[in-house]
Amino acid sequence: MRRIILTILTFIFCLSWAEVKVEKVLETTSIKEYNQWVSKNKTKYSGLKPFYLKSETIKWGKEYKVYYYDEDGNLRKQELIKARPGKWLSMNTSPYDGIIVLAESEDSHEAEPFGKHTIKDRLGRELCSFDWGFDEASTAGVRPLPGGIGILRTRSYPSNSYSCYAELLTWDGKIFGRIENLCHINIGSKATPNKRFMVLNSEFTAILVEDGKELWRKSFPSGIEVGISDDGQYVAIGDAGTVYVYNRNGDSLYSFCFSHIMSNPRPIFSPDDKYLIVLASGELALIDNANGKLIWKVKTEAGKPLSCVANKYIILIGSNKCYIYDFGGNLLTTIEEEQPKNWETNGDLLLIDIRDKTDLHKVVYRLK
Repeated sequence: MRRIILTILTFIFCLSWAEVKVEKVLETTSIKEYNQWVSKNKTKYSGLKPFYLKSETIKWGKEYKVYYYDEDGNLRKQELIKARPGKWLSMNTSPYDGIIVLAESEDSHEAEPFGKHTIKDRLGRELCSFDWGFDEASTAGVRPLPGGIGILRTRSYPSNSYSCYAELLTWDGKIFGRIENLCHINIGSKATPNKRFMVLNSEFTAILVEDGKELWRKSFPSGIEVGISDDGQYVAIGDAGTVYVYNRNGDSLYSFCFSHIMSNPRPIFSPDDKYLIVLASGELALIDNANGKLIWKVKTEAGKPLSCVANKYIILIGSNKCYIYDFGGNLLTTIEEEQPKNWETNGDLLLIDIRDKTDLHKVVYRLK
């Protein structure tokens, strides 16, 4: 009788574990409402960021209008930014980091080599400026670093126009590192939450960086996908159907191959480093990070892994839909939004930016 009762209790526990409640806690197109919601919740969710900037193109390459907001969502000021006579101006804004990057070139070059770069903060103050061009042969130029850390600027060596060095800068222009033989990085580069570690994805090469110093690099025959653990102690690299895992010292720990798959697996680690979650051409796998052994593998419609909420939920993204799995490989639920342009997580929150004609359209769900 006692065994039967224990079996029933275990079954009930497993059922409760497999359930997930998804609650929409916010949907707004109001900057004020969103920023005030962030202010109320940032103690619990430290990674939440207010919306600081929006921009409007008045005349492409010549005039831009920037609107600056404070943390309460109030419009602080407006600024019209104009290209100087004979110059072509490109502007990129990071609304949640409160950063503006202006790049200026000669009028005759338009989309070609830029010269002066200016970085401004969420108050419209100039943080730094420097002259730096783009080189088509080597693809050297200026790009953002992952995790909102700052910028990477690369330049060809005088003795070899096809090889470059890279300088790592904070947004205020302070150089905190230099990486040799690096011409560019992809948007697939990753950083740890504390911003001490980065794994830079340079198409065929992954470079692990700690506090601006290169620790090691690994090269592969084709383009790669990369992942890094929250503490920077593990790096996963997906290449041609196989994922390779290394430690902070660059030692190879294990690899896992998806049979009959040649696309690049996309890896993420669980927050406690116990598991590696890998997505490859419609297959989702959970791997024991201690020994590299496969725990389970299931089919999925998702296209890329987004995050892992503790060791409770695995969140994947596919087009306009979010897929939520448990650690048994069971699909618990899906969330669908029209025209999403960005998905991110913060603890048990799922935050979605919607692509429409409004300046801000934010949808936030809480997983329970």
